[in-house]
Amino acid sequence: MICTLCSSSNIWKNADHIEGDKVTCSNCKKLFQKVSCTHCNKLNNFPTLGYHEGLCLTCAYCSKKFQRITCPHCGKEGFWKNADYLQGTRTSCWSCKNIFQCVNCFHCNTANKWLESKYEQGSVIACRSCSKSFQQMNCPHCKTTNWWKNANHTQGEVIQCHSCKEKFQHIACPNCSAANIWKEANYHHGQRRVCFHCTKPFQMMQCPHCQTIEFFTTGSYRQGNPTTCITCKKAYQLLNCPYCKSALYVSSPGGYHANVLVDCCSCNKSFYHLNCSKCGDAEYFTAPYQYGTLNKCSSCDVTSQYIKCIHCNNIDFWHCITQKNDCSGRASFDGAIYIKVNDYIHAPNPEEIIATKYKSKIVNSAITSHDPPRRIIHEVLLGISKDDGTAVPNYSSWQRTIQ
Repeated sequence: MICTLCSSSNIWKNADHIEGDKVTCSNCKKLFQKVSCTHCNKLNNFPTLGYHEGLCLTCAYCSKKFQRITCPHCGKEGFWKNADYLQGTRTSCWSCKNIFQCVNCFHCNTANKWLESKYEQGSVIACRSCSKSFQQMNCPHCKTTNWWKNANHTQGEVIQCHSCKEKFQHIACPNCSAANIWKEANYHHGQRRVCFHCTKPFQMMQCPHCQTIEFFTTGSYRQGNPTTCITCKKAYQLLNCPYCKSALYVSSPGGYHANVLVDCCSCNKSFYHLNCSKCGDAEYFTAPYQYGTLNKCSSCDVTSQYIKCIHCNNIDFWHCITQKNDCSGRASFDGAIYIKVNDYIHAPNPEEIIATKYKSKIVNSAITSHDPPRRIIHEVLLGISKDDGTAVPNYSSWQRTIQ
């Protein structure tokens, strides 16, 4: 190879020179580079060492564009005559058939490669040469690479491509790290999504106090429920507007309670909300839910009733899983929270709370009885009241919830 600076010949006895590598002239000791065009085969000189594999080159002779990347597995050169290799995408070597990835550093243009195809767009890259960090992502609309030279891209934020000006979003799946990209930029914090790669559900939120990104790796967050940031330990809540899907954050502890009026700051519409007692999905209302009335979930079709504690504002519920109206059958008392009869769950009342400490007697009676559960409890308590004077209200005043 002829040195571009002193015109001396340089020879490799083992024929192991890789085109594009920096060469130290055997005569003048200066560095130079040469790359042959994949179209016209003429050598392009880089006396200032400006060539890096993976970069898009324009031939100085035929003016056509091309790319070259050396396979990190077998050392063979790969050619892209149309200069259409996208930064960070997986490609197969024409020779050894192994897959690899390549990203040129934003700061020094050095080619960073991954032999095991583990790189995902949007991940923070520390350059192997200059050690500076950066991020890159290819626009799903025009395929142009967008760069974050300070590695300050935040997952879930709306990105506007610097080339085509179209918008998109990106989130790395918390389960498999695969880059999930939304071409329509229509993802909102808190929404449950399924990863296109591992098909596992997840949710992403951003703490309103410290801006930390948090994930629910099984998609288990329920709208409006309090959650605590893993970084700053402060509590917050989130609701998605049923009209525009915008994420509405509540940063004050206990600042939101179900079934209160919520005004969306994005679309200016109002709504009320409860979570289904069976599947946990959000139910939305245009008017306040009337406590005690039946409500059929739009997701799981289970009918539920809800009541609100006058002391703490928490919502208690009960539902009939099989949607039958017959509530008779053998009863088993399960603490002070609810009574189960076959597949039914009914609301707590003062009598059930009183009965908590007499659970074993109630259960024993229920085994042989086919009376409604509250009659069973009442009869057991009547027997107890004769011994210790426990006050038991009249059965007729609270049997209305049984049938």
